[in-house]
Amino acid sequence: MKLISTLVALLPLFVLSAAVSVAQPVQVPLADSLRFTVEDANGMQHTLLLGYHEAGTPGYEWELGEGAVPPVPFEMAFDFRFLDPPGVKRVPNTGAYRDIRSTAAGRIDTFVVRYQPMNEGYPLKFTWSLTDASRFIALELRTSDDKLLVADMRIRNETIVHERGTQVLHIIARH
Repeated sequence: MKLISTLVALLPLFVLSAAVSVAQPVQVPLADSLRFTVEDANGMQHTLLLGYHEAGTPGYEWELGEGAVPPVPFEMAFDFRFLDPPGVKRVPNTGAYRDIRSTAAGRIDTFVVRYQPMNEGYPLKFTWSLTDASRFIALELRTSDDKLLVADMRIRNETIVHERGTQVLHIIARH
């Protein structure tokens, strides 16, 4: 009887540890990757991961750690996520924190990033590693209409956004 009560008492710990292990991001070696971080004036910070893998597609590859995230929060809440690639509708289409594409040589990909500071917390500081960026043939951060080059990501490792309004940036990557 004592054994049964001990097992019953330990059951929640086993369930909790299983839930924690499922929630851990999948660590898959990528051909090239870039961590892209934003921090708002309130100190809120989040990092996205873009990269390439032979099994990558424009959709979700759960085995590569990609997956949908909760819907965009209300207007004053902090948010930073990838949106669906141009011309692709993923289900669900709420965005992702990892976006992994195919390793086909010479590809040019557009990674669409949405940002929303907490309580209008401008300016926003976007940062990335120059070491990671150097692995790409070309890597540019552009406005959502692709008309304005915000940064050549292989030369600079940060940019500051002061303007309110535009909440979408494009990362143009040539692999």
